[in-house]
Amino acid sequence: MGASNLDIIDSGNTLPNSNGASSGNGIVLSDGETIAVQDWVNDSSKSASTRQNRKRVLTLFAQSNGKSTAEEVLEEIRFGKLNIYQSARHFVDFLRDSKMSPNTVFQYRSFIGPLFKSTLGELSFKQSVFDRLVPVAKPYVLVTKKIPKPDNVRYMLELATPQYRAFVGGLAITGMRITEWLTRKMSDLEIRDDGHARVKLQASETKARTKRYSFLTKEVVDWIKQYHLYLPDNGWVFPGELGNHLSDSTAWFQIKRLFSFAGLEDSEDEIYSPHSFRTFADKQMSRAGLDRKYILLIIGHRSQLGSSGSYKDWDEIEERWVELCEPALTFNKSTELLTAQKVEFDALKRQSDELKDVVQSLVQHLPTETLDRLDKHYRKKLLEFGQRKLTDKSTRST
Repeated sequence: MGASNLDIIDSGNTLPNSNGASSGNGIVLSDGETIAVQDWVNDSSKSASTRQNRKRVLTLFAQSNGKSTAEEVLEEIRFGKLNIYQSARHFVDFLRDSKMSPNTVFQYRSFIGPLFKSTLGELSFKQSVFDRLVPVAKPYVLVTKKIPKPDNVRYMLELATPQYRAFVGGLAITGMRITEWLTRKMSDLEIRDDGHARVKLQASETKARTKRYSFLTKEVVDWIKQYHLYLPDNGWVFPGELGNHLSDSTAWFQIKRLFSFAGLEDSEDEIYSPHSFRTFADKQMSRAGLDRKYILLIIGHRSQLGSSGSYKDWDEIEERWVELCEPALTFNKSTELLTAQKVEFDALKRQSDELKDVVQSLVQHLPTETLDRLDKHYRKKLLEFGQRKLTDKSTRST
């Protein structure tokens, strides 16, 4: 009779060495082909969000195998005290028992193979055996993201502390992922003369692995400045502990609280999360009239761009964003009104300056006698105007 999957898992605790044979004491002989766990976690070739997810997976991997750290679990595997596939099975079962979604289980499981290969060696792990002994259902979406309305976001901003007013405001107008916004440094903000800012995201820091920019309204830039008034400068837009940026788990928790305070509660199949602001920002920029291609570039939806994604005139994108989205994405209505009035005033001033240039150009070609007559004419008109004003004032006083 053939052995069951679990019999196979329980039968072999000794891993092969670098030559494909088992070592006598059960230790994997990596022959210099492995790296430390922390080196795998902090791989600089990966995005900040991937590194954060790796940390999360290691914590869950340790918990699922009854240890404090992932290093302890891997040490037991190296010395033959724990089967490598059994440890992975503990991990996946733990995720399911924790009521995580099939999509999350599928994603977290995908980290385990690379972890084993990097820290235990290529010969310690076979993908085909892993797929057979630690199966997982195909991912599917159990819940969808709810999208707040502009008035909902405005109320959340009113309730928020200065720190989270700046944080939520930035997410809501840029559509950045939470880790992208948390990992910004003040040096990434290129603040323009009119008060708005261009935010730089390097390719290594984005999910799509492409350099891109987002933009902040003057309002959000001011919120960031207000938040930083009494903070020591450690470089981060949102500083955390020990010189690091604010942790994503802390930010996530506080944003969920703000959603709840604003009356935005989750349902069985729909939830509010920081990711909800990506769709919110997309919709608001679209309503403001910004070109769809520009929106996808700003938010980072590279897969939806196709071949048009190769065209990136960021100066043009910024100009159009300022023209269309700066007023539309300003939450404080009085600020929005002042901004609109300033735009109108600036337009009228430009027209006046252009007309003045035309008049001066014409005057240069007029004869001196004509200029003298025009000068006398306008002096006379000015005198008559002044006399009328004096007469009107005298009449009102009596």
